[in-house]
Amino acid sequence: MPNNKASGPSKISYEMLKHLSGDALDFFLLLANSYLSRGDIPADWREAVVYPIPKSHDFDAQLKNTRSITLLETVCKCVVKVVTNRLSHLLADNKILQGHNFAGLPDLWIVSQDISKAFDSMDLNMLKLALEKLHFPALLVRFILNLFTRRNNKIITCYGDTPRYRVRVGIDQGEIISPLLWVIYLDPLLAVLNQEASDPFLLKSSALLDYSPMEFEQHSLPVSHLTFLDDSTLIASSKSGIEDQLSITAEFYTLNNVQANSAKYVLLFSSDSFSVISFGLFPSPLINNNTLTLTSFALTTSFRFLGV
Repeated sequence: MPNNKASGPSKISYEMLKHLSGDALDFFLLLANSYLSRGDIPADWREAVVYPIPKSHDFDAQLKNTRSITLLETVCKCVVKVVTNRLSHLLADNKILQGHNFAGLPDLWIVSQDISKAFDSMDLNMLKLALEKLHFPALLVRFILNLFTRRNNKIITCYGDTPRYRVRVGIDQGEIISPLLWVIYLDPLLAVLNQEASDPFLLKSSALLDYSPMEFEQHSLPVSHLTFLDDSTLIASSKSGIEDQLSITAEFYTLNNVQANSAKYVLLFSSDSFSVISFGLFPSPLINNNTLTLTSFALTTSFRFLGV
């Protein structure tokens, strides 16, 4: 764990934990194993402090114009770090997750989606189903869910800390396992996009097999999306292909309490100028508006992706 990081409510820092030895270290290990074996955490680990960091634009007395950092108990984060490291290797080595979540061509349609407050909006019931879908042990599922239930936060302000309030939804932005849980949460959507994309973009290449005579082997890879955490980009070879993908994602977002801001979607396709394009989504009780209108960027226009 890194040094010089803000501590949680108890003020216990990582530097303090690194200096543990003898009986203190044995007690720390006993404490961690005790709660892992029960799939639960102590009440003090459910307390956290929120520090709202202003964004680059004016605050305007709106909390949405801040980026909140949640300061959690360092002892809890150390335990979760161990669980996260082992879980990450297990998922990667066995290729359990199916989606392409990694962190100016002809017939290419791209829609970059904007997801707001990804961790804050996660539904724990749907997270439980996603974990069970991957056959996580029941004890591990219970431990993960207990990290994010019955939690209390308070906010640091220039007038002192606010009273505690109960956190009703979502997972902590500052929890070490949160990025991995988001990948698991989103994986059912990415798996469906891979399986049901009607017209994915085909990334083609040829490999030279022999010089005399010249012989090539053709390879093609269907690509329906590129995703890194909550930065999601849909890719297709036609407008109808993008419409299918937009419909699938719209249903998933409604079911899973994901807040997608269509006003900030970015559209790129094989055009040298700005165009207004209307997409028809398939009828579904989960989709309120079956028409999505986007203005495409010219191929020479840049847009932000992964913060760049």
